[in-house]
Amino acid sequence: MVKQSVSSQSSRGNQFIRRVPLRWVLVVPFVLQIFTAVGLTGYLSLRNGREAVNDLAKRLQREAVSRVDRRLDSYLALPHQILQLNLDAIERGLLDLGDIESTGRYFWKQSQVFPQFSFTGYYLQDNTGAGAGRWFKGYDIVITQHPGGDIKDYTYRADEEGNKVELLDVTDFDPKTAGVYIDAAKAGKTVWSDVFVLEDFEGYIPISVGVPLFDDNRELLGVMNIDLLLADVSEFLQEIELSPSAQLFVLERDGLLIGSSNEQSIVNEKYERYSVFDYPEPVVGAIAEGMKQHFGELSSIATERDLDLAIEGERHYVTVKPWQDEYGLDWLVVVAIPESDFTAQINANTRTTILLCLAALGVAIALGLYTSRWIARPILALQQASEAIAGGELDRIMEIRGIDELERLGKAFDRMAAQLKSSFAELEDRVAERTMELQQAKEVAEAADRAKSEFLASMSHELRTPLNGILGYAQILARAKLPSQKQRDGVNIIHQCGMHLLGLINDILDLSKIEARKLELVPNPLYLPSLLQSVVEMCKVRAEAKGLEFVYHASSRLPGGVSADEKRLRQVLLNLLGNAIKFTDRGSVTLSVDAIDISESRATLLFQASDTGVGIAKEDIAKLFEAFEQVGDVQKQGEGTGLGLAISQRIVSLMGGKIEVKSEPSRGSDFSFFLEFPLVDDWAQYQRGIEGSDRIIGYAGKRRTIAIVDDRWENRAVVSNLLEPLGLKTIEAENGEEGLKILREQQPDLVITDLVMPVMDGFELIQRIRTAEDLQHYTIVVSSASVSQADQQKALDGGGDRFLAKPVDAKALFAILSNCLDLEWLYEVQEESELFQGNGRCEDGDGILVPMVEELEALLAIAHQADPDGICDRIETWDSCYQEFAAPLLELAREFKIEEIEELLQQYLNRE
Repeated sequence: MVKQSVSSQSSRGNQFIRRVPLRWVLVVPFVLQIFTAVGLTGYLSLRNGREAVNDLAKRLQREAVSRVDRRLDSYLALPHQILQLNLDAIERGLLDLGDIESTGRYFWKQSQVFPQFSFTGYYLQDNTGAGAGRWFKGYDIVITQHPGGDIKDYTYRADEEGNKVELLDVTDFDPKTAGVYIDAAKAGKTVWSDVFVLEDFEGYIPISVGVPLFDDNRELLGVMNIDLLLADVSEFLQEIELSPSAQLFVLERDGLLIGSSNEQSIVNEKYERYSVFDYPEPVVGAIAEGMKQHFGELSSIATERDLDLAIEGERHYVTVKPWQDEYGLDWLVVVAIPESDFTAQINANTRTTILLCLAALGVAIALGLYTSRWIARPILALQQASEAIAGGELDRIMEIRGIDELERLGKAFDRMAAQLKSSFAELEDRVAERTMELQQAKEVAEAADRAKSEFLASMSHELRTPLNGILGYAQILARAKLPSQKQRDGVNIIHQCGMHLLGLINDILDLSKIEARKLELVPNPLYLPSLLQSVVEMCKVRAEAKGLEFVYHASSRLPGGVSADEKRLRQVLLNLLGNAIKFTDRGSVTLSVDAIDISESRATLLFQASDTGVGIAKEDIAKLFEAFEQVGDVQKQGEGTGLGLAISQRIVSLMGGKIEVKSEPSRGSDFSFFLEFPLVDDWAQYQRGIEGSDRIIGYAGKRRTIAIVDDRWENRAVVSNLLEPLGLKTIEAENGEEGLKILREQQPDLVITDLVMPVMDGFELIQRIRTAEDLQHYTIVVSSASVSQADQQKALDGGGDRFLAKPVDAKALFAILSNCLDLEWLYEVQEESELFQGNGRCEDGDGILVPMVEELEALLAIAHQADPDGICDRIETWDSCYQEFAAPLLELAREFKIEEIEELLQQYLNRE
């Protein structure tokens, strides 16, 4: 076996060697070194080239934006300067606005000096005006005049001295409706107009700056304005040389173009300006969309911004800068340069680098193969010899010659093979011996585990059998009308002692299930406040018996219906509070339940059990949750098994939490844990059960017969004495064989059978019933002291309809009979006066229990004193049956609504 293992390992090693031949081990490092060096050089060159491209693109963008800024500054500042000169000429009397002939020639001369002005002139309030410019197609400079009182505009061709020589056009035109006239007159200062398009003059797209003219009394005389063609902006943008495919354009904040470096016009066939988003040049539109995605609306760009965009798979460097002047213009200057304009040479260098890498790689591979072949031959011979040794040929002798180091290695292999041969023989003997020991240990452990399980099952069965008689007759006597309170107390003591013993048995079985990982939670909908109140009532009695104060704090946000394993949650709380009471001699024990987090479907609750008892030493806290470990006062240790905290911790762990402990000796302890519960609304139907089963006196309908099959007379007697007083007839059998006989002869309505019996046990009885045509209709209730989940499932899978655990619980028995036989129970009826006098309570119209009149009057007196804390304290002394009546009063007290409390109490008192 050892030889096979070594052979397998050697085989895996040989496969690895075959996958990576020695010659490649020798060749690849050299190739990788060369390839890495050349590739790294190429990569660094490419990266540095790209960084250089980025730097160059940024510099060019900055330079282009700066040039556009300067050009816009100078181009758009000139009209303001000329307007100021004209105003000075008017002020000095050099320019008479009333003489349109002379002013026409003046503006004609000014248009000759400044060819970038498409129009310069003025209009007065009485419609008098004159001007000159280049707006009329086919003529370099023309003169327009607007005689006073006339709303027509007369356009003339001028001679070389500025005199009118030919009337070219007469147009209906009211200057006071022009945008620049209206804006300047309204603002009372120099303003820019909106960009406008004059369709009659085929693409005349100017922007106009106007200044109002006032007389000495600051009365408006008219407006002087100068028009600049936007075509000039596009021309100087096209003159800027950046790169072959660079894009420069100027736009308004709403996206309409002012100018573009493209040859495409900024207006369409209808003489409407293009928006940057629908411009025929697709790159411009893509740049605009990228700006909108990264910066939001164009109006939000307040500072110079840079952007890298991928357009049709190509990277573009984009710079956007706002341009503004003091007269209201607010534009954006955009410069975009594609990376490909710079990377052509870099890409060529990259291709050259790749070719050099491939050439160097080929040379390195050739040299490596030649070198590896020269070195590998003796090593391959050594490899073959090693494989033979790995295959079990330990007697093989190495024959290595030629290379001194390899020859010595071969001799070392010979010695190693001899040592391996000896070691393998010894190892095989040891492995066989150890395997036998492990097998024996496994069999012993399995036998011990089976013995433990059988012992616990047997112990549980044997203890539950006599407990069935004890607790059964205790319940029978409790239902009987005993003549004295002393006798009733005695029966109660018997029942409590039996239940205590049953609890100890269940603790041991629960611990066994937890250790075997077989304990399962069975969550059902329940009313949480009711469960907590029952725990409080049980613990409060024990605490008050020791002279302790028991305090219960519940959050006002505590949910009602939750899904939880009621039995296990109650078990944990009773264990923690029971320990707190046991180890506290003075002071108080407190249960606090707080809602930490509540959603629509789940709630996280914090449970805390605190006391002012003896506390726990720090070194003992670690042992608290170990099975059969007890710490603290030695005299009090004898009161339990040491299993309660161990089981509680493991149950809380199954529920998804962990019990935490804080304690100081002589100061008390605090046990807490968090649990998350699903919220439910249908808890009522699961909590209903058989209400008032302790007052059942019979049932309606025909008399029913119950067959009881059990080898123990006391078990049969318990069930018979519980059922016969209710009018049910019982027939008994000591084993399965007798049971079959009475089933056929007397034909009962239901069968209750034990499992472990002589002659014929319960499993065989169930099988016989289920296979017989005349018996298979019977409802079978299996009642056994073997209460493990496996035993219960086995009984139900074998044909049983219900399982009733021993010791028999009267309520559980009545519930099963009610369900299987569809019984309608009859209850003992108390007189209303007796109920009121005996319990000191009555019900209102909605069935809510109301305290006695005296108690309501006492609470009303406290309310008159406006003492909400006193109201809460008084209500906490009430019995839990008044919980539904007390809930709204407590809520009103917490909200300090004293008048509402008084009104509610007075309503109930008036009703009485």
